[in-house]
Amino acid sequence: MKKNFVAKRLPVTFGFVVLLCFLYVFFIYEHNKTISIKNSELSVLAHFEQNWIKWIKDERNKKGNTRFPEVPLDNKGTPLLFPDSLVACAFGVEISSLSEKISNAELALLNIYLFFIPLMSLESEPFPTAHVVWEDLPYNIKKLESSLPSALIYNYISASIAWNLLKIKNRIIPSSSVLLWMRKQATVLLGDGYRREGLALLKLLAPYLSEKDPEFDAWMGSAIIMQALDAVTGMEKIQVVEQGMQILDKAVLKADKNISCFYIRINTYLSLPEFYQAQHEQALKDLDLLVSAFENNNKLTYTNAELTQEQTEVDLEYLIEIVEWAQKNKNISSNFQRSLKKMADRINAVKTKKGNSL
Repeated sequence: MKKNFVAKRLPVTFGFVVLLCFLYVFFIYEHNKTISIKNSELSVLAHFEQNWIKWIKDERNKKGNTRFPEVPLDNKGTPLLFPDSLVACAFGVEISSLSEKISNAELALLNIYLFFIPLMSLESEPFPTAHVVWEDLPYNIKKLESSLPSALIYNYISASIAWNLLKIKNRIIPSSSVLLWMRKQATVLLGDGYRREGLALLKLLAPYLSEKDPEFDAWMGSAIIMQALDAVTGMEKIQVVEQGMQILDKAVLKADKNISCFYIRINTYLSLPEFYQAQHEQALKDLDLLVSAFENNNKLTYTNAELTQEQTEVDLEYLIEIVEWAQKNKNISSNFQRSLKKMADRINAVKTKKGNSL
């Protein structure tokens, strides 16, 4: 009996081991590919961010002759153009020469940066950190915080400002719009490859947003899944993905027709490897739900600046972009590609029908 039982279990055990090996190899491949792309195709902004991080790591720079980071050069040795006013300020451009060209919100962001930068140091934290107490914070800096949601600058430096504003000891709770600005700082970081930093900022925001913002936990689940690319062992990678999927699925269920939660799950699940077929199918079901909502003029919701749920319509053009992107994804199986083709045909048919009825 025991021998037969062991004999029957061996194929299952062997298959599981093979699966683990395959998962491990895949994640290592994806991780190395990500590193290669990041090193060879850095954006202009990324070059500035790297130089800024290198500069702030060396405390001697702020005390010595190098008061500002070195402006990166292109392949011909020409200084790169500043991608935004915050980067320009961080690399030594006088704020007075920028003030007439930028909005009041951007000016507020620059002034807050100038307050924090002499106090920042980059040690074990994912961002350079200043140790500040709310009671010691100048009144004008406290007042400027309310302007930040209108500052449309999102990079590692602006995220560092969000991080430091949240880290202020004994601080009052930020306004809803400021919290959502901070959340966007985190999610943009995730998309730019700062996976660890983006997750760290989300975790810092959790006490303020997790219970109030239905979309927050969806972002948290997606961010945790992204950490699999940086996990060391194959088993750790699998566990990280499983943990993130549980949080993401629970968030979508709890959100009750929040459109952003569906968008987040669709994009995240269609990014997973081919063997996550159940998640690919779930993404397809979510797409189907959204197309049906558009077809039947059903409203969904999103989190507005007051952290309340506001009705909105499905963006059919965005669904088309998602499907077109997924069809180019090499992680998708040929069978599922056919399902995506049918979905694309359906979306275009609905789009044509709606267009004719207007």
